Amino acid sequence: MFYDLVSDDAYDDFISEDTLEALGKIEGALDRIETAIKENNLLRQLAVPFIAIVIFYFFVTSAWHSKWRYVVQYQVGPGKVTIAKEPHDCDFIYAPIGAKFCEYNQTVSTVRWGRSQNSGAPIISTDDGKTWLRFTPEPGVEVPNPSTIEEVNVEWEKKDD
Repeated sequence: MFYDLVSDDAYDDFISEDTLEALGKIEGALDRIETAIKENNLLRQLAVPFIAIVIFYFFVTSAWHSKWRYVVQYQVGPGKVTIAKEPHDCDFIYAPIGAKFCEYNQTVSTVRWGRSQNSGAPIISTDDGKTWLRFTPEPGVEVPNPSTIEEVNVEWEKKDD
């Protein structure tokens, strides 16, 4: 309102050189802040996709080693898949803290059963069908004629260096 009453020249008379210099410094500081915010926004724009990729990677790896994967892969019911808990004694933060230079690999084995093609006797394999042994099923249990997977076991084996 005051500005409307006086001319531009009269307004400049009210502002000292020191005030103009201080306003110039403030303007420069605001420009630097604005630039920093824009650069930070660029950093944020790069960080968000990176974080999303990391989360996606951990989701995919955990989903890959989940029960539903083995249900689909081996075509068995969820109750026939057993996954052992992953040991964490190789983790960096596990006591004593530091690198342990060890790692666990996941091993998957299946138990198959069926009837012998020669004798028709019930047979079972606990090593993915490599070797077969005769067994006596519980009464009332029907053993399938072609061999099928009865259960899937996922365990962790310490990797030797």
